[in-house]
Amino acid sequence: MMSKKSRKTNSPKSRSRKVDPFKKSTTQALFFLNAILWLLYAFYIILDMSAVKNNGAIVASVGFFVIVNAIAMLAAGILIMRQQKWVYYFALGVPLLNIFLTLTNLTDFFFMLALILDLLILWILFSLRKSYPSNS
Repeated sequence: MMSKKSRKTNSPKSRSRKVDPFKKSTTQALFFLNAILWLLYAFYIILDMSAVKNNGAIVASVGFFVIVNAIAMLAAGILIMRQQKWVYYFALGVPLLNIFLTLTNLTDFFFMLALILDLLILWILFSLRKSYPSNS
């Protein structure tokens, strides 16, 4: 009599941690796209404000904060591939903060585009929630 080989079954916990690589790479690409858009916007703002002959300190401070936003998007895009809970919360916080900031100027096409990207990122991140272990 032949013995049946037992198939390994995945527990519900291990199934919930399976990562869809397409979702993660899509999220990463959206973070990178958002970072590029914010960098381009930073250069536009700096050039535009300089042309109007605004105070150099104002131009520098506005440019600095827009570039910091782009760097945060870039960092979240790089880190999102790690399987650590703090990375998930950082990646979640960046578009949430960005949504709050973009709501201040929704009349501009750029801000509408940034808002749509942020909402897409959040939507995908919420679906990836269970793939990040809670004990890291």
